[in-house]
Amino acid sequence: MAFQTRLAIGYNGSPVAWLGPDEVAWTCGNAVVLQSLSTKAQRVLKGTGFGISCFTVSKRHNLLAVAEKGLKPNVSIYSTKSLQLLAKLSPGELTKEEEQALPGGSADKQLHTNVVTLGVTAMVFSGDGERLAVCGDEPDCCVVVYSWRKAETLGRSHLPASQPASQVSFHPLDPTILATSHGGTASVWYLEAMWDRTLFRYQSLAPGALPPGHEVTAHAWSPHGLYVGTSGGALALLDIATMAPAAVGVAATAAEPPSPGGGGAGGSAAGAAPPGQPVLVLDASGPGAGVSALALNRDHVAVCGTDGSVHVFSHTPVAVGQGPPAFSHEVWLARGGASGVPVSSAECGGADHAMLVLGCPDGTIYRAAMGPHTGAGVTARAGYTTATQIADYPVGRLAGIVPHPGGGAFLTAGADGSVRLWAVEDGQLLARKALSSAQCALAAAAPGAGLAAVGSETGVVRVLVLPQVPAPGGGEAATTAAAGAAAPPALQLRVMYRRRLHTGPIDALAFSPNNDLLLSAGRDGTVWLLALDARTASCRALGFVPLPPGERVLGVTWPRAGSDVLEGESALLSLAGGGMMSLTASAELTSGNWRNPHADMMLTRPPAAAAAALHPRSLGSDSGDGGPGGMSEPVVVRLLRLEVPLLAVATAPHDRTGEVYGLGADKQLHKLALPAEAAAWAGLRARPFRSAVHVAAHTRPGGGVAMAPGGHVLVTGAADGLVSMRNLNLVPLGDSGGGAADGAALHDVTAGGVVSVSFDATGRFFASAGADGAIMMFEVTAAAGAPHLLVTPPWAAVPYAGGVTASSRVDADAIDDASELTEVELLQRQGALEASGGNGESRRAAVAARLGELRGRIAELLETNQAAPELERLDRSDMIIDLGLVERLKRDTETRVAGVAAAVRRDNLRTELLAERLRRMVWDNLAVKGSVVSGLRSPQLVNNFPLTQPGTHERVLRQVTMLRRVELLEHQALGVVPYNFMFRGAGLESTVDPDDGYENSLSNPDAAALAAAAAVAAAAAAAAASAGSGVVDPDSLMYSDFDLHCNTRKALQMHLIKQKIRDLKAAFNADFNRLAAQKRADCDRIADLNARMDETLKDLRKMGAVPPPALLEERYQLGSQDTRDNIQATVLTVRDEEVGVDRYVTPEERARQEAARRADEEAAKRSARDNAGERALRQMMGGTLAPRGGGVDGEGNPFSLPPPSWLAAMGLDPDSVNPKMLSEEQVRELKEWQAREKALQEERSRRVAMLELELRTAKAAVEEVVGRFDEGLAAMASRRHRVAAEVTALEARTVALAAGLARCARSCEAVEKQLLARLGAAKEAHGRAAAEFSERRGDLAELESRHAAAATEERQLDRNFKKEFVDADMYYNRLLQLYRARRPEQLAAAVGPPPGAQNSYNSGGGGGGLPEASGNSFRGGPPPGPGGGLHHQGSGHGGVLAAPTESGSLSGQAPGAAAGGLATQPSQSVLAAHALPPTYSHPPPVLPPTLSAHTLEAFPDVPPHMLHLLHPDRRPTSSGAPIHSHGSHGGHPLSAGPHHSVGGFGGGGGGAFSAAAGHAGAHGGGHGHGGPQHVAHSPSVLLDPSFRPEGLDVGLWEKFVSYRAARLEAEASLRATQVDMALARRDLPELESREAALAAEMEGLMGAITALRGERRTSAYDNELQLRLLAGQVEVMPPVGSPADMSDGRLLGRGVVEALNSVVLGKGSRKVEILTAMKDFKRGIYAAQWEAAAADMRLEDLRAKIRDLQLLHVTRDMQAVLKDGEDRSTALEAASLEALMKQRERLQVKALDEKRRRLAKLAGDVSARSGQNQEVAVHLVTLGRVLEEQQRLQAGMQSSTEQAARRMRSLVTHKKLKEIALSQQTELADLRSQVDKLRLRTYPTFVELKSVAGTGAGTGAGAGLAPLPHRLPADLKVLTGGPSSASAGAGLTGGQSKPRFRA
Repeated sequence: MAFQTRLAIGYNGSPVAWLGPDEVAWTCGNAVVLQSLSTKAQRVLKGTGFGISCFTVSKRHNLLAVAEKGLKPNVSIYSTKSLQLLAKLSPGELTKEEEQALPGGSADKQLHTNVVTLGVTAMVFSGDGERLAVCGDEPDCCVVVYSWRKAETLGRSHLPASQPASQVSFHPLDPTILATSHGGTASVWYLEAMWDRTLFRYQSLAPGALPPGHEVTAHAWSPHGLYVGTSGGALALLDIATMAPAAVGVAATAAEPPSPGGGGAGGSAAGAAPPGQPVLVLDASGPGAGVSALALNRDHVAVCGTDGSVHVFSHTPVAVGQGPPAFSHEVWLARGGASGVPVSSAECGGADHAMLVLGCPDGTIYRAAMGPHTGAGVTARAGYTTATQIADYPVGRLAGIVPHPGGGAFLTAGADGSVRLWAVEDGQLLARKALSSAQCALAAAAPGAGLAAVGSETGVVRVLVLPQVPAPGGGEAATTAAAGAAAPPALQLRVMYRRRLHTGPIDALAFSPNNDLLLSAGRDGTVWLLALDARTASCRALGFVPLPPGERVLGVTWPRAGSDVLEGESALLSLAGGGMMSLTASAELTSGNWRNPHADMMLTRPPAAAAAALHPRSLGSDSGDGGPGGMSEPVVVRLLRLEVPLLAVATAPHDRTGEVYGLGADKQLHKLALPAEAAAWAGLRARPFRSAVHVAAHTRPGGGVAMAPGGHVLVTGAADGLVSMRNLNLVPLGDSGGGAADGAALHDVTAGGVVSVSFDATGRFFASAGADGAIMMFEVTAAAGAPHLLVTPPWAAVPYAGGVTASSRVDADAIDDASELTEVELLQRQGALEASGGNGESRRAAVAARLGELRGRIAELLETNQAAPELERLDRSDMIIDLGLVERLKRDTETRVAGVAAAVRRDNLRTELLAERLRRMVWDNLAVKGSVVSGLRSPQLVNNFPLTQPGTHERVLRQVTMLRRVELLEHQALGVVPYNFMFRGAGLESTVDPDDGYENSLSNPDAAALAAAAAVAAAAAAAAASAGSGVVDPDSLMYSDFDLHCNTRKALQMHLIKQKIRDLKAAFNADFNRLAAQKRADCDRIADLNARMDETLKDLRKMGAVPPPALLEERYQLGSQDTRDNIQATVLTVRDEEVGVDRYVTPEERARQEAARRADEEAAKRSARDNAGERALRQMMGGTLAPRGGGVDGEGNPFSLPPPSWLAAMGLDPDSVNPKMLSEEQVRELKEWQAREKALQEERSRRVAMLELELRTAKAAVEEVVGRFDEGLAAMASRRHRVAAEVTALEARTVALAAGLARCARSCEAVEKQLLARLGAAKEAHGRAAAEFSERRGDLAELESRHAAAATEERQLDRNFKKEFVDADMYYNRLLQLYRARRPEQLAAAVGPPPGAQNSYNSGGGGGGLPEASGNSFRGGPPPGPGGGLHHQGSGHGGVLAAPTESGSLSGQAPGAAAGGLATQPSQSVLAAHALPPTYSHPPPVLPPTLSAHTLEAFPDVPPHMLHLLHPDRRPTSSGAPIHSHGSHGGHPLSAGPHHSVGGFGGGGGGAFSAAAGHAGAHGGGHGHGGPQHVAHSPSVLLDPSFRPEGLDVGLWEKFVSYRAARLEAEASLRATQVDMALARRDLPELESREAALAAEMEGLMGAITALRGERRTSAYDNELQLRLLAGQVEVMPPVGSPADMSDGRLLGRGVVEALNSVVLGKGSRKVEILTAMKDFKRGIYAAQWEAAAADMRLEDLRAKIRDLQLLHVTRDMQAVLKDGEDRSTALEAASLEALMKQRERLQVKALDEKRRRLAKLAGDVSARSGQNQEVAVHLVTLGRVLEEQQRLQAGMQSSTEQAARRMRSLVTHKKLKEIALSQQTELADLRSQVDKLRLRTYPTFVELKSVAGTGAGTGAGAGLAPLPHRLPADLKVLTGGPSSASAGAGLTGGQSKPRFRA
């Protein structure tokens, strides 16, 4: 197998189901993911069809059913433990039984509607796991129930209203009841097993059961009924008998339910309680939201809303009958409660069934506790609990998947607008970026640059900066994942560039191999090229290339290296018309200085229209020199016509042959060898180019192709959902070609299959992205290639993070809009704005400015010379030199220099020799040289850790680690308990190292389990290390301190600690190297920025502008301190600046320097003569940067414009010239000059502002780089301190181990081996003795139990003799004598004289028969099929309870019934008491209260011995077994006593002997003595028929003979057991003493071995443990149970410690007092400030009031009031009226309340009466149906005698029913009279009640049926709606006809 599935990432919003306490399952593509929440381990079950429509699980029976998509979908059933296929069902195909039931037979199969099943919408397993319900989709919309193990269809029916079901569920305790939610309603289905068929009927929601506008959306079974959720947000509990909301809470007064008989006074309706409050909660979900899912456990029900809210209600009010469920709390999926995204599924599960798992359609999965949690509550809410997100996956079609350039992750983008980064190792979401529009293209940069690009459907291109992928299995994410929660993305995806380039969606993106170009192909027919600058971390658009008319890009590949066919960086584009387009970029595009000269941004200029029509290539040129005007084009375009369009293309890395691999539209994989001749690229109209190789790859077109980084294999994926791997010859590897490999067909074909495939940067993994939003990750196995082909990708040298600034991020995160301007439109607008006004400055002004600057500089130098001291001041006379003196001094100096140079050379040689020796011994022997990194601005230095070359330590380490791994594997295989758990509780707890993590371990029974887990974990870590890259992981191999019990382990521990020290240093050095590389990059960037700043300053000075002083001050420059980073240069070499004197330069060296200088000057001159930049400047802009029309002065100022020559000749100033003195032509020329001068000055001002802005930006960037690096250096210094501390601690442990190796000298292994040998022999002997003793003791116990049972049986037989033979009358004494007689003489004395004649013994009894049983059994035949039925009838005893006959088969009749012709018939009272429910429906099972007391599960497992408690009506259970066990099983039939079991065969009344006297011994023996057959061998046992007393009935005599034989058998058994018991008791003492002696010897040996091991453990565990204290912690409590040995302790005086404590306490108290005083002083200040502010505010208020009073307008009325006061009469009158009004309001409120109470009371009475009337009508219907059933049964009777008896019973029943009906009619008349009275006194009046008998009776209320009781028998129903109901009503009232009943 070339590859194997590793991970499945995705979730489509389908239901999430629990598989176990810690495992959940959901759908991902065409697979079901089974994931552990704690370990995140996945198991992937691949679908077998085009997709997965739904699945269901059975947690208790470990079953999983998956329904596939397709025209004829199948349902596959698997085992969740092994994922093995158990069965497969086809809902769209009929079984043979169903075909035979069709009207036309099997020929009509294709025409029948039952076979049209195009999909499956819902499935569910029954509670026992034997049945599976499947709901079909349109057009069938059926529900099918299977017995899936036998592939039998138990029931099939169409759903009501032909609406597909959204949910189906079995009753957890009854597999014959299931519920469906469909079409806005709910139905309950009953599976009814008949004799020859199975009836499948339903009962839908009652009309008006729910409020208007509420439709059922979800349901869930509860022990109290069926919960349903509605679209209006309501929660209702339905009573499945009426399919209406159950009523609770008003009158639950009756302690017991009414009797099923219901007759007589006890059945009167007067004692029944009226219905109570319906269980209905209208606002169960959020405001305005509907219910989307329900989940419950024993205590709570969770209601999930369409707004994302989850409300939890308590069952307690429903359970106690107080009302509907009460709100408990909320579950928050987001901050603030509802997330706005509906919850699509919910299920309760977990270890204690208290966890809730929720699935949302936005790809998120949550887990929350079901129970309440006290927290920040919501208004009118009890509290809330917060859900934990366990998964976050993309939704919708994925645009593609690409590898992270640095390896270890994949990047995806899709229709949901999100860009996500996934880890390869564990599938963890590392980063997530949400964008505003759907993304339709994705690309990643080549290794070496952390960039990616995404393209949206609006044409926007974004370049993202990717973060570095962290190491797997570390950090906070791993801790969170271990806790079962999904860690939030810790990394960020930042946008570096965003621009709208296309007017339509983007089809493809691609980076160049050097990461300097980005290609974007859009659906608008353009291909854009963007330049990426690694130095400035920027991106800019270069231009676009138009595609041929009508073409579209299907795929893009950019070969990683130039080939013989493609020159330069050439991109290959696959066109939809069947062509290949090659784009070759010139070197100018990637130089960084190229700008597009065209305003329309086109890179290629197409030829003229006439030439283009005749040109076969029709686009650009082949060589690049065919542009307009003969100029070379920056992009060369070539076209090649292919035989088939390639939907996806890829090339091999380092390809030199031009081979291209593509997935064609013909569903084949093509391999093309591109032509090297330019003539072959003849355009799209040329002859098609044939593929070199093409093979059939997939069954559907579309998908992707990817090449491994090593170039050895390629992977393809297509719309058929298959993924295959091939080599470069297109040969499938392993079995992946046919799609049967692991991982193939894992994507949903109906959604579009595979969209893209990609390898990761190493080539070890690859992944596929599907149109269904799923991501599948695979691992390449050894069958696909050698491991050496894997690639280690380099990380980006430039992180590009600096390109994302705060200002650019605003534009990068902008919302995509279709009306946004494109790049071309933006440039055109900018050009129009620039062309609207003039720019520039005159040349004369620039020259004058430059001249003034030079003059100022000269004057400054002259002033400096004049201000210098007199000795340093220059003068012209100082230039005169004495040449002779100079020559003499020169010669003397050269002689002296030569002597000193020779001496220095000797010293230097000696020093270099010593340095070389030291270098070879120390420096060159280091694997990692010492290095240092200094701060850019801070003086801090950070050194690395030097590491030596690998030596003998590494070789020894490899050997010991191999032995350690073997040891771990042996421990795992043998289950050896580690020593750190073995000695817990033995006084060694004090030696536990807190760092080992075992300080909380206890000596309990779970220690073995914990030890086994630790051993398995250690072995797994060792195996992973050995299977990896060979790098040793010391932590997984190191012993704990409790395992260091021998010298070898301590020595191995020392080696491992040394390796750990080396690993720590190496890890720090790796980060140190990255920091050093970052410094180099930052220094390069700072240098670039400084160079740019210098150029900017130069440009400013050239234009005569002086930048602000702030921009010139405090500018950071790279100084000489950066050379400190090179230790080799600073330590091993001497730098020039370290020498205190000037360096001497020899003439030879001076000559070389001079030659080099002249060469540089010549090169500079040649470069100046042929400067490309200046040449381009002259060609494009006339040699100046000024706009056209401007000038350049002599000093290079482009913004200086010289005045007209005639003006300079006249010596006039342009600003002060008089126009009158000039001619008209001169005036016009002067005005033109002035206008141009003004424009130049404006352009200069704008350019100066831009340069200053650029200067500020560069300076800020430099400061940012410096600050960021210094912060990183400070963090690195802190880390080095921590690593150094850890290394020091490990070195201290190494020293301690080395010292402890000498303390383990003695060994007692030889003595222990001897003791173990003796102990083994003693154990073997003790085992044999104990086994023999236990066997003998067990035999004795068995004999004693048999003896006790025989004695009990004997006594029981004696006690029951009189009761059994009391009917013998006068023969009783004779029978008693015969019963007691044992010898022949006793028999003769008991019999007396022999009788005159003997009757022959006939056990068959031809005509007499047997007496009828007294009601201890009834007719209850076996169920017709598996799973049982609802109502069974038959003849004789039921099912497995029937006694075996003589022939050995099971019979339905009692023995003797075949001869006599009479069978035992139950009485009518027994039939009424044990009757089963009717065939239409039955109540669900009821859980016993004891089962739910210890678990939160709503329906816990029911033990087999409690199955009879589930059905109060004594129905059979689901397995078909009766509730009560057989009366004869396990004992003698005579000792069983009377049994009242359903269908049982036992005593009571006639007893067993009334039916099977002759068979009791043969079939009822309690033990193996054989019954009467055994007794027949004794002559003293047999009774001849001659002993029968004359006149005694033969049957009674046979019964006596069997009874006496049983008594004799019991006596014989008793005597035999007495003899065996005596023999067994004789040998027991000897065996017991022998076993005790061996046990004592074994105990002594074990004590000796324990003492020996204790001594050895003491020496082995004599280790030194490190205790780490916090900084500043002086005192620490010793560990619990510290050893008594304190030899290594230190004794301190108590006074010293107490003195120090007193000093600390005193200083602390003083400090607290000072702080208290400061606080009080501040409080006083704040109080004074507050009082002052309050006084100011009061003063301001007083001033405002005084001002208002001063400005008040005083009227006459006001003056009167001020004079005389207010008018008291008006005030009193107003007060009186107000009091009267308040009194009337109170009276009105009181009257309204009284009216409301009366109205509510009347409404309650009306509702009660209406309910009673409805119940009476229902019972009438039930009574009619029961009577018709009775008539049907009576008609089926065969015997006239039985018919007469049944007729008699029917008449008696009819009479009783008539009496009942008459009494009910009287009561109904009374009730109607009361109703009439109430109607006359009530307003509004009651609605007229219709007659119960229907409108057909025509007699009104008085002529209807007699009043029926409130509760009728459960098995009697009156038939209505036909002639029988009418006749029944007439017969009961007028006596004209008799009612028809059905039993």
